[in-house]
Amino acid sequence: MSEKGFSKVILLGIIAVLALAGGILLFLGRNFPNTDSKKAEEIASKAENNYFEDVSQLPSCGDKKELFTALPLAVENFTTIDPLGLVSPTAHTFPAPHIYFRIKREGTGFDAPVAKVPLYAPADITLTKINLIRAVNSQEFTDDAAVHFALCSEVKAYFDHVVNLAPRLQTAYDTAPAGNCDEYTLTYKSGPVNWKKCDKKIELIISRGELIGYAGGGQAQAALDFGTFDSRIKPNNYASSKRSFRDELPYSVCPLDYFSDNLSGFYRPKLGGYGLSQTSDAIISSPTCGKALQDIPGTAKGNWFVLGVDTARSSHEPPHLALVQGHIQQDLQVFSSGDSTQKSGLGSGVYYFTPLDSGLVNRDFSQVKPDGNVYCYNTKNNYKEDEPTTIIIQLTNSETLRIEREEASSCNNGPWTFDKETEFDR
Repeated sequence: MSEKGFSKVILLGIIAVLALAGGILLFLGRNFPNTDSKKAEEIASKAENNYFEDVSQLPSCGDKKELFTALPLAVENFTTIDPLGLVSPTAHTFPAPHIYFRIKREGTGFDAPVAKVPLYAPADITLTKINLIRAVNSQEFTDDAAVHFALCSEVKAYFDHVVNLAPRLQTAYDTAPAGNCDEYTLTYKSGPVNWKKCDKKIELIISRGELIGYAGGGQAQAALDFGTFDSRIKPNNYASSKRSFRDELPYSVCPLDYFSDNLSGFYRPKLGGYGLSQTSDAIISSPTCGKALQDIPGTAKGNWFVLGVDTARSSHEPPHLALVQGHIQQDLQVFSSGDSTQKSGLGSGVYYFTPLDSGLVNRDFSQVKPDGNVYCYNTKNNYKEDEPTTIIIQLTNSETLRIEREEASSCNNGPWTFDKETEFDR
């Protein structure tokens, strides 16, 4: 064979190999179009949610716990402090990992305008991120922000529902590179509201007592959120390890524990509120600062996730369910139902009851196990107390729960059976 003919054979062979490789890639692409993108999304999601990674370069706190050295809000500018663990579906179907300062009103009555009051840095802090949040389809809600900051490499915190950022913070946000934006819908008593949240990473040192912005000023800003997370504590883990979509939640702590005794003494008497009953104007004191993550493996107590929802998106709470304690009246327990149980007759809302330590009616969630029994609950809706709601649940195994509303006005003696249940898992 001539040299020219040999070269032609080699060239044809290379073309054939490339064609075969291209066909294999095309085949793989057709059969597994999202494999690489899904893996990349999972890796990106994990990095995004590694809550302490972005402050690993800061000095350590060591064993120091008195980290907040100034009051962020003057005592006269708020009425009460809700402990950790508030549930308010659908925005907070799961217990909230922050306390709430209820901002004072300029007048009497719930409809009186919410005052706008200054918010100050509670220590020398390093800002790490600012989220600006806007209601897209509603004029009722004022734009506000969540300000995330660190005190050291192990402790981070945030204030949420901050309005009118101080000039230094606003400039830092405006000049920072574009970050991620997310759009979502939350359902309120007045109906669904579409929200857009845009995050930007910020690197800014703020001095103790420096103005951060303002709290209050609108109905959506009637409370200021204050969350704190400490990676040094023994974590309160999820019942299932696959629910690690928010790495910070197991490290949720009460912010009041991180003030000196002298400063926290101004705030602790304010722990409490109006409780689950909306018909009483009496302030109820809370016995503790509450708890966010309440999962007890092998029992009904804790967070539950509707079947078929991607774990990576489970931080979006409206579809889900929580069976937990009341955050103010901590001797009560509640069903916090998102929007997935409607087909089972149970609307989105909070349903509460007094737990019992025996029997199949109103049994304490922590004592409900996968024992083959159906448990029934006589509950009250915290907005419609004159309409009792009967709910049945069953753990079919340690990681699967089913729930349904019964048509009867009370449990009576049973037995109770399912015919339109909604299933959740852990």
